Amino acid sequence: MELQLPRELQEEAVIEGNIYFFEKNSSFGIPGHMHVCIKRADKLLFFSTCSSQIHTAIDLSKRFGWDINTFPVYKADDKTNQFKESLTYVNCNRCYEISVSDFVDLMDKRQVRLLKGKFSEYDLSLIAQGVKASTQITRAVKNLFE
Repeated sequence: MELQLPRELQEEAVIEGNIYFFEKNSSFGIPGHMHVCIKRADKLLFFSTCSSQIHTAIDLSKRFGWDINTFPVYKADDKTNQFKESLTYVNCNRCYEISVSDFVDLMDKRQVRLLKGKFSEYDLSLIAQGVKASTQITRAVKNLFE
């Protein structure tokens, strides 16, 4: 028998900077990818991460004229994240918004799982800068980073 935490404890356990894997059956985000969680009041914002495809970020930046700073790059580190490749980037040009309650529902359905590790305050500040520099993110989302 599996132990189920009370709903409010599950919601409190969703923490900014956590890294979540969105399973292939996920109805939210990009299935089969890791995402970093940004928590703002009752909203969760998720930005996908991509391993070993740094050239893709550079190509997108050139093709669409996007600021390269909208793709902050992080090094793999067993102590702070589970990135498998030496370099991983976060795409700050696409944001997925969801309520904490709806996100916990996805976790209950096993569509999302928490990974080991966490983004630091500095790491999160690079994402905030990327969001602010993006021409693809709405003003309403950018205002959450002010």
